[in-house]
Amino acid sequence: MSHAEISLVYEGQEVENGRMDVRDLAPALLSFGNLIEAANRVVNGDQSVAKIQVRTVSSGSFSIGFDVAIDFLKSIRDFLSGPEATAAANLLGVLTGAGAVGIGAISLVRRLKGRASNHVRSKSENRVEIDIDDMIIEVDEIVARVAFDSGVRAALERIVAEPLGRDGIDAVVIGIDENSERIDKSEAYAFRPPIDRETGAYEHRFRAPFSIVSLSFKQGNKWRLNDGRATLNVTVIDYDFIGRVDRSEISFSKGDILICDVRVVTREIAGGLHAEFFIERVVEQRKPLHQISLFEKPDR
Repeated sequence: MSHAEISLVYEGQEVENGRMDVRDLAPALLSFGNLIEAANRVVNGDQSVAKIQVRTVSSGSFSIGFDVAIDFLKSIRDFLSGPEATAAANLLGVLTGAGAVGIGAISLVRRLKGRASNHVRSKSENRVEIDIDDMIIEVDEIVARVAFDSGVRAALERIVAEPLGRDGIDAVVIGIDENSERIDKSEAYAFRPPIDRETGAYEHRFRAPFSIVSLSFKQGNKWRLNDGRATLNVTVIDYDFIGRVDRSEISFSKGDILICDVRVVTREIAGGLHAEFFIERVVEQRKPLHQISLFEKPDR
């Protein structure tokens, strides 16, 4: 079994004291595990297992240290005694560009800026060229395979794009020392998945407040919520929240605000685009603020 270390750092006003909302941290931790596992499947195949453990947390920002261990199945261990010793370091090198890799998968995703590749062609042994509009990027073939993997891209969206979409988190840093990628809020879009050219669909996620226009808990019916700009028809798939409502554990009042994790699926249709909104999780329900009148006598 081989070991290597990597860190994940969040910077911004909300994490300056070394603390982070558990509702933001938990998805990031799980997604970082998913990132390592997905990348490991691409690099080392199903014959290996990636294990990720949280190592340290430091203040000043929110920094998470990870130990990454790669273990190969015993039946092939004799054939991989050399590669196994450096497997974890090699895996993180593919992600971050450490060692002789050059451009890593995270940097490549960043350079793609949410665009899909028009063409990938072999350049030389284990190297490929990627055409993105009028730009050509040359990388190791394994780096390209990791960067285009759907599991890797989904994990990076949860680790980078979603936290940067929230107030108080200004940057995300992934890597170790000089082999780190620092992504600020203006680049968050680059870590959203590109439009699927076969289906014409694009998905992105964000967290936002909504006021309630009308709710329906019949199967298949939609909620009508207002985001401050327009009234949206949304499909709620937070079945735990719906179950709590069904059990009368939650009630609603006029003016209630719901803080929700939203997934938007935008599809190309004849004549333009069509967007569908899904509430994946109701994070918080806030009651309306009660403003005391100048002439209202307080209760005694």
